[in-house]
Amino acid sequence: MADTVELTLGEERSTHLPPLSGGDWTYEIDGMESAVDVRKLWAADPYPEDDEDEDKPREVPDVVFMIRGVAPGSATIRFTPSGSGGPEPHEVRVAVRGEAS
Repeated sequence: MADTVELTLGEERSTHLPPLSGGDWTYEIDGMESAVDVRKLWAADPYPEDDEDEDKPREVPDVVFMIRGVAPGSATIRFTPSGSGGPEPHEVRVAVRGEAS
């Protein structure tokens, strides 16, 4: 599966990936590596369950990476799960424009 994203300089876009049990997501950048900055965000539960719902299992939050356009150009970011038996790798093709349209 691949997504295509167009960014302007300084613009950011998040990519949500499913949580992995016993593993983590890694990424590699192909193409113009200097065009994008990729960073993993901390997992957070923005709305913790009320005390009444303690018996209800909590959902594991997505793994979120933030992609930022830092220079004009294009790159492909390939996210790969570590371990075996996980989901398929995920690609994001990014084109960074030098100016806002």
